[in-house]
Amino acid sequence: MDWWLMNHCSWQCSYCADIIRNGTIPTPSLRHCVKFLEDVHGYARAHGRSVNISFTGGEITEWPQLADLLDHARGLDMTTSIRTNAHCDLTIWQQITRSVTHINMLFHPEHSQTVKFLYALKVAADQGCSLRVTMNMMPDRFQEMLDLEQTILNRWPSIPVDRHMLFEDTVRNTKPQQYTQEQQELLTQQWGDILIEDPDISTYTDFQTLVLQGKNKFKGAECWAGLDQLIVDAWGKVFRSHCRQWGSLGHIGGEIRWPSESMICMKDQCANGFDILAKKEIN
Repeated sequence: MDWWLMNHCSWQCSYCADIIRNGTIPTPSLRHCVKFLEDVHGYARAHGRSVNISFTGGEITEWPQLADLLDHARGLDMTTSIRTNAHCDLTIWQQITRSVTHINMLFHPEHSQTVKFLYALKVAADQGCSLRVTMNMMPDRFQEMLDLEQTILNRWPSIPVDRHMLFEDTVRNTKPQQYTQEQQELLTQQWGDILIEDPDISTYTDFQTLVLQGKNKFKGAECWAGLDQLIVDAWGKVFRSHCRQWGSLGHIGGEIRWPSESMICMKDQCANGFDILAKKEIN
Protein backbone atom coordinates (compact mmCIF):
# COMPACT_ATOMS: atom_id res chain seq x y z
CA MET A 1 0.00 0.00 0.00
CA ASP A 2 1.28 3.45 -0.98
CA TRP A 3 0.06 6.03 1.54
CA TRP A 4 0.48 9.70 0.67
CA LEU A 5 0.27 10.77 4.29
CA MET A 6 0.43 14.56 4.01
CA ASN A 7 1.54 17.38 1.70
CA HIS A 8 3.64 19.43 4.12
CA CYS A 9 7.30 20.04 3.25
CA SER A 10 9.50 22.95 4.29
CA TRP A 11 11.64 22.55 1.14
CA GLN A 12 10.69 23.91 -2.26
CA CYS A 13 12.45 21.70 -4.81
CA SER A 14 11.97 22.95 -8.36
CA TYR A 15 11.09 19.48 -9.66
CA CYS A 16 8.40 18.72 -7.06
CA ALA A 17 4.74 19.47 -7.75
CA ASP A 18 3.31 22.22 -5.56
CA ILE A 19 0.45 19.99 -4.39
CA ILE A 20 2.80 17.59 -2.61
CA ARG A 21 4.59 20.30 -0.63
CA ASN A 22 2.40 23.37 -0.05
CA GLY A 23 0.74 22.21 3.18
CA THR A 24 -2.80 23.06 2.04
CA ILE A 25 -4.25 19.71 3.17
CA PRO A 26 -4.88 19.22 6.91
CA THR A 27 -2.60 16.64 8.52
CA PRO A 28 -4.31 13.29 9.17
CA SER A 29 -6.00 12.17 12.36
CA LEU A 30 -3.90 9.55 14.12
CA ARG A 31 -7.10 7.91 15.39
CA HIS A 32 -8.45 7.51 11.85
CA CYS A 33 -5.08 6.24 10.60
CA VAL A 34 -4.89 3.62 13.36
CA LYS A 35 -8.44 2.42 12.67
CA PHE A 36 -7.63 2.11 8.97
CA LEU A 37 -4.52 0.05 9.75
CA GLU A 38 -6.68 -2.33 11.75
CA ASP A 39 -9.21 -2.53 8.91
CA VAL A 40 -6.46 -3.31 6.40
CA HIS A 41 -5.02 -5.90 8.76
CA GLY A 42 -8.37 -7.69 9.00
CA TYR A 43 -8.94 -7.57 5.23
CA ALA A 44 -5.45 -8.93 4.52
CA ARG A 45 -5.74 -11.77 7.05
CA ALA A 46 -9.09 -12.81 5.58
CA HIS A 47 -7.40 -13.21 2.18
CA GLY A 48 -4.16 -14.79 3.38
CA ARG A 49 -2.14 -11.67 2.58
CA SER A 50 0.59 -9.80 4.41
CA VAL A 51 0.76 -6.00 4.41
CA ASN A 52 3.60 -3.68 3.44
CA ILE A 53 2.90 0.04 3.68
CA SER A 54 5.02 2.76 2.11
CA PHE A 55 4.40 6.16 3.71
CA THR A 56 5.19 9.20 1.57
CA GLY A 57 4.68 12.95 1.68
CA GLY A 58 5.43 15.86 1.55
CA GLU A 59 8.12 15.29 4.10
CA ILE A 60 6.58 12.87 6.54
CA THR A 61 9.14 13.36 9.29
CA GLU A 62 7.50 16.78 9.77
CA TRP A 63 4.40 14.98 11.14
CA PRO A 64 4.97 14.60 14.91
CA GLN A 65 2.88 11.41 15.17
CA LEU A 66 4.68 9.41 12.49
CA ALA A 67 6.58 7.19 14.95
CA ASP A 68 3.33 6.38 16.78
CA LEU A 69 1.71 5.23 13.54
CA LEU A 70 4.77 3.16 12.63
CA ASP A 71 4.73 1.52 16.07
CA HIS A 72 1.06 0.58 15.66
CA ALA A 73 1.71 -0.94 12.25
CA ARG A 74 4.59 -2.95 13.66
CA GLY A 75 2.28 -4.23 16.41
CA LEU A 76 0.01 -5.60 13.65
CA ASP A 77 2.97 -7.43 12.04
CA MET A 78 2.97 -5.08 9.07
CA THR A 79 6.20 -4.09 7.39
CA THR A 80 6.59 -0.38 6.79
CA SER A 81 8.74 1.89 4.68
CA ILE A 82 9.10 5.65 4.43
CA ARG A 83 10.37 8.03 1.76
CA THR A 84 12.16 10.93 3.40
CA ASN A 85 14.83 13.57 2.95
CA ALA A 86 16.02 12.63 6.49
CA HIS A 87 16.53 16.31 7.31
CA CYS A 88 15.01 16.25 10.78
CA ASP A 89 16.07 16.51 14.40
CA LEU A 90 18.40 13.66 15.43
CA THR A 91 16.13 12.59 18.31
CA ILE A 92 13.17 12.28 15.94
CA TRP A 93 15.32 10.43 13.40
CA GLN A 94 16.51 7.92 15.99
CA GLN A 95 12.93 7.31 17.11
CA ILE A 96 11.76 6.74 13.54
CA THR A 97 14.63 4.39 12.68
CA ARG A 98 13.68 2.22 15.66
CA SER A 99 10.08 1.96 14.47
CA VAL A 100 10.27 1.48 10.69
CA THR A 101 11.24 -1.58 8.63
CA HIS A 102 12.68 0.12 5.55
CA ILE A 103 13.81 3.66 4.70
CA ASN A 104 14.20 5.17 1.24
CA MET A 105 16.38 8.25 1.75
CA LEU A 106 16.02 10.85 -1.02
CA PHE A 107 18.88 13.20 -1.80
CA HIS A 108 17.61 16.53 -3.13
CA PRO A 109 20.54 18.41 -4.72
CA GLU A 110 18.91 21.82 -4.28
CA HIS A 111 18.54 21.46 -0.49
CA SER A 112 20.20 18.34 0.97
CA GLN A 113 23.42 18.92 2.91
CA THR A 114 25.79 16.10 2.01
CA VAL A 115 27.40 15.80 5.45
CA LYS A 116 24.05 15.78 7.28
CA PHE A 117 22.60 13.30 4.78
CA LEU A 118 25.52 10.90 5.16
CA TYR A 119 25.34 11.13 8.94
CA ALA A 120 21.61 10.33 8.90
CA LEU A 121 22.41 7.39 6.62
CA LYS A 122 25.01 6.15 9.13
CA VAL A 123 22.57 6.44 12.06
CA ALA A 124 19.94 4.43 10.18
CA ALA A 125 22.49 1.82 9.04
CA ASP A 126 23.84 1.43 12.59
CA GLN A 127 20.24 0.97 13.77
CA GLY A 128 19.95 -2.01 11.39
CA CYS A 129 17.31 -0.50 9.10
CA SER A 130 16.87 -1.83 5.60
CA LEU A 131 17.95 1.11 3.46
CA ARG A 132 17.81 2.47 -0.05
CA VAL A 133 19.10 5.79 -1.35
CA THR A 134 17.41 7.66 -4.18
CA MET A 135 19.34 10.36 -6.02
CA ASN A 136 17.16 12.95 -7.75
CA MET A 137 19.04 13.24 -11.03
CA MET A 138 18.85 16.85 -12.18
CA PRO A 139 20.29 16.93 -15.72
CA ASP A 140 22.64 19.84 -14.99
CA ARG A 141 23.93 18.18 -11.78
CA PHE A 142 24.03 14.63 -13.07
CA GLN A 143 27.75 14.03 -12.57
CA GLU A 144 27.59 15.46 -9.04
CA MET A 145 24.93 12.89 -8.19
CA LEU A 146 26.98 10.09 -9.75
CA ASP A 147 29.98 11.10 -7.63
CA LEU A 148 27.92 11.08 -4.44
CA GLU A 149 26.44 7.71 -5.43
CA GLN A 150 29.96 6.30 -5.64
CA THR A 151 30.86 7.80 -2.25
CA ILE A 152 27.87 6.04 -0.69
CA LEU A 153 28.61 2.73 -2.40
CA ASN A 154 32.25 2.87 -1.33
CA ARG A 155 31.21 3.18 2.32
CA TRP A 156 28.03 1.07 2.30
CA PRO A 157 28.31 -1.33 -0.67
CA SER A 158 25.21 -3.28 0.38
CA ILE A 159 22.88 -0.25 0.21
CA PRO A 160 21.26 0.10 -3.23
CA VAL A 161 21.37 3.54 -4.81
CA ASP A 162 18.65 4.46 -7.28
CA ARG A 163 19.03 7.15 -9.97
CA HIS A 164 15.61 8.79 -10.02
CA MET A 165 14.39 10.31 -13.28
CA LEU A 166 12.69 13.70 -13.00
CA PHE A 167 9.76 14.89 -15.11
CA GLU A 168 8.77 18.23 -16.61
CA ASP A 169 5.10 17.55 -15.80
CA THR A 170 5.51 16.52 -12.19
CA VAL A 171 1.92 15.36 -11.63
CA ARG A 172 1.25 13.46 -14.86
CA ASN A 173 4.79 12.04 -15.24
CA THR A 174 4.62 11.78 -19.02
CA LYS A 175 7.47 14.08 -20.10
CA PRO A 176 10.96 13.33 -18.71
CA GLN A 177 13.31 16.26 -18.24
CA GLN A 178 15.85 17.00 -20.98
CA TYR A 179 18.42 14.27 -20.37
CA THR A 180 21.20 13.54 -22.82
CA GLN A 181 21.30 10.14 -24.50
CA GLU A 182 24.16 9.12 -22.21
CA GLN A 183 22.21 10.20 -19.13
CA GLN A 184 19.13 8.28 -20.30
CA GLU A 185 21.21 5.14 -20.62
CA LEU A 186 22.31 5.55 -17.00
CA LEU A 187 18.67 5.92 -15.93
CA THR A 188 17.50 2.67 -17.55
CA GLN A 189 17.71 -1.01 -16.53
CA GLN A 190 18.77 -0.32 -12.96
CA TRP A 191 16.96 -2.92 -10.86
CA GLY A 192 14.62 -5.05 -12.93
CA ASP A 193 11.70 -5.09 -10.48
CA ILE A 194 9.10 -5.64 -13.23
CA LEU A 195 8.76 -9.09 -14.79
CA ILE A 196 7.35 -9.36 -18.30
CA GLU A 197 6.24 -12.85 -19.28
CA ASP A 198 5.15 -14.02 -22.71
CA PRO A 199 4.96 -17.48 -24.30
CA ASP A 200 8.52 -17.34 -25.62
CA ILE A 201 10.64 -15.47 -23.08
CA SER A 202 10.57 -13.78 -19.68
CA THR A 203 12.46 -10.51 -19.15
CA TYR A 204 12.95 -8.02 -16.34
CA THR A 205 12.70 -4.26 -16.67
CA ASP A 206 11.75 -1.21 -14.59
CA PHE A 207 9.44 1.79 -14.69
CA GLN A 208 11.96 4.35 -15.97
CA THR A 209 13.08 2.05 -18.78
CA LEU A 210 9.48 1.49 -19.91
CA VAL A 211 8.79 5.25 -19.86
CA LEU A 212 11.89 6.13 -21.88
CA GLN A 213 11.10 3.35 -24.36
CA GLY A 214 7.44 4.38 -24.62
CA LYS A 215 6.32 0.92 -23.45
CA ASN A 216 4.37 1.88 -20.32
CA LYS A 217 1.06 1.42 -22.14
CA PHE A 218 -1.47 -1.20 -21.06
CA LYS A 219 -4.82 0.15 -22.23
CA GLY A 220 -7.26 -2.75 -22.53
CA ALA A 221 -5.21 -5.00 -20.25
CA GLU A 222 -6.63 -6.68 -17.17
CA CYS A 223 -5.13 -4.93 -14.13
CA TRP A 224 -4.84 -6.23 -10.54
CA ALA A 225 -4.54 -2.77 -8.94
CA GLY A 226 -6.66 -2.93 -5.81
CA LEU A 227 -5.93 -6.63 -5.35
CA ASP A 228 -2.14 -6.51 -5.39
CA GLN A 229 -2.06 -3.02 -3.91
CA LEU A 230 -3.96 0.03 -2.70
CA ILE A 231 -3.20 3.72 -2.37
CA VAL A 232 -4.33 6.33 0.14
CA ASP A 233 -4.11 10.01 -0.77
CA ALA A 234 -3.44 13.00 1.48
CA TRP A 235 -7.19 13.66 1.84
CA GLY A 236 -7.60 10.15 3.29
CA LYS A 237 -9.37 8.71 0.24
CA VAL A 238 -8.61 5.10 -0.71
CA PHE A 239 -8.14 4.05 -4.36
CA ARG A 240 -6.99 1.04 -6.28
CA SER A 241 -4.17 3.06 -7.86
CA HIS A 242 -2.79 6.56 -8.29
CA CYS A 243 -4.47 6.89 -11.68
CA ARG A 244 -7.86 6.78 -9.84
CA GLN A 245 -9.61 5.56 -12.99
CA TRP A 246 -12.00 3.27 -11.08
CA GLY A 247 -13.06 5.79 -8.47
CA SER A 248 -12.70 5.98 -4.70
CA LEU A 249 -13.12 2.90 -2.51
CA GLY A 250 -13.90 4.97 0.58
CA HIS A 251 -12.21 7.07 3.22
CA ILE A 252 -9.94 6.12 6.11
CA GLY A 253 -12.43 7.65 8.57
CA GLY A 254 -15.33 5.58 7.23
CA GLU A 255 -16.29 2.43 5.35
CA ILE A 256 -14.07 0.90 2.66
CA ARG A 257 -15.43 -1.04 -0.32
CA TRP A 258 -12.67 -3.63 -0.53
CA PRO A 259 -12.11 -4.69 -4.17
CA SER A 260 -12.74 -8.30 -5.10
CA GLU A 261 -11.93 -8.50 -8.81
CA SER A 262 -9.48 -7.16 -11.37
CA MET A 263 -10.40 -4.32 -13.74
CA ILE A 264 -9.71 -3.33 -17.37
CA CYS A 265 -7.22 -0.48 -17.84
CA MET A 266 -8.65 2.51 -19.69
CA LYS A 267 -5.61 4.82 -19.49
CA ASP A 268 -3.35 5.64 -22.45
CA GLN A 269 -0.28 4.99 -20.28
CA CYS A 270 0.70 3.86 -16.81
CA ALA A 271 2.51 6.93 -15.48
CA ASN A 272 3.24 5.99 -11.88
CA GLY A 273 6.07 3.81 -10.62
CA PHE A 274 3.83 2.22 -7.97
CA ASP A 275 0.81 1.62 -10.22
CA ILE A 276 2.91 -0.16 -12.81
CA LEU A 277 3.92 -2.84 -10.27
CA ALA A 278 0.38 -4.24 -10.14
CA LYS A 279 -0.06 -7.39 -12.21
CA LYS A 280 -1.34 -6.78 -15.75
CA GLU A 281 -2.45 -9.38 -18.27
CA ILE A 282 -2.73 -8.68 -21.98
CA ASN A 283 -4.72 -11.22 -23.97
